[in-house]
Amino acid sequence: MAVQQTAGFPKYIAFFANSVLETAIWTFAELAIADHLAAANEPQTADEIAKKQGWNSEYLYRVLRAVVDADIVSEIESSQTMEPEKTNRFQLTEDGHFLTSNHPSKARYFILWESSPLARTTLFYLPQLVCEGPSKPNGFQRATNNDLFFNFIEKEENKNIAHNFNETMTSMSTHSSQFIVKSVDFGRFNTIVDIGGNFGVLLASIMEKYSTIKQGICFDLASVVQSVEANNEFEKRNIPKERYQYLAGDMFDAQTIPQADAYIMKHIIHDWDDDQAINILKSIGTAANGKPITIFIIDVVVLPRNEENKLTNQTAHVLDIHMMLLLHAKERTQNQMVHLCEQTGFRFKQLYRTETPYSIIEAVLN
Repeated sequence: MAVQQTAGFPKYIAFFANSVLETAIWTFAELAIADHLAAANEPQTADEIAKKQGWNSEYLYRVLRAVVDADIVSEIESSQTMEPEKTNRFQLTEDGHFLTSNHPSKARYFILWESSPLARTTLFYLPQLVCEGPSKPNGFQRATNNDLFFNFIEKEENKNIAHNFNETMTSMSTHSSQFIVKSVDFGRFNTIVDIGGNFGVLLASIMEKYSTIKQGICFDLASVVQSVEANNEFEKRNIPKERYQYLAGDMFDAQTIPQADAYIMKHIIHDWDDDQAINILKSIGTAANGKPITIFIIDVVVLPRNEENKLTNQTAHVLDIHMMLLLHAKERTQNQMVHLCEQTGFRFKQLYRTETPYSIIEAVLN
């Protein structure tokens, strides 16, 4: 268990402690220590792991000891206390197995991206953003010599970062898809397009549940579609090839967006400021070519402040700061979402809550 918040000055000590613990967990993921523990099939000392990898056993032990506090590994202590790196043994907990490289949750890659030095450096530009506003470079631009995020991850030299980011998107969809799928009746549609659908986790989950859907189209940038062969989520669920396709295009270019009955946008609208979000919705409306369509915007909507919404809003508020720093983007309230829809000819129909921080906005274009 991570260090808990308390009251008064100890609260701020807890903030510091949790920040350092996050770095220890990122180090655990970066060095693939979960893989080494899992491969050994028995508890290991820090010294045993370090000798195989050419690492420093004392420092490794101290990292592992800290990670115990997050319930990622457990420590089997010995009576010898002078050199515990040689005698105390560590094994993965149930949660620790999530950080192995091949775990279906992709949690390791979530940590590798969200707690990476690049992502964390971006955070330290928040004071400048507050003082200067959106007319100046965002935190990510300041951390990368003025690179825009989506341009940055398209570059060949940044392919490892792009890989961790794409796997992070997959990890979040893997966790949330089951709750999203059961919150909305998607079976009323014949054709569904997932805008920015990455490798298709959410859309494949929908197609798996609703066999009446005739065609699912996972729509994303060419660089994502080109790397899908090893990550085909439809194949993993044994969905027939004639029921789905991956399609490369640009969500800002209506001519590249296929026609459908419904369009899903998960973690898309929150990537953009209001003007760009409106442009995306207008592109989808233009692609419909006069046909009635339904859109589903899936984001962490900022809800009314009350006890019931407290945990969801904590996630929304933190993610909102993250998006501000990364992209000059934002999480929105329901009223702000409705306003975007109205600006682009869509009529708000319903907000669905899920068992996760995500909410789903349904809107129609008649």
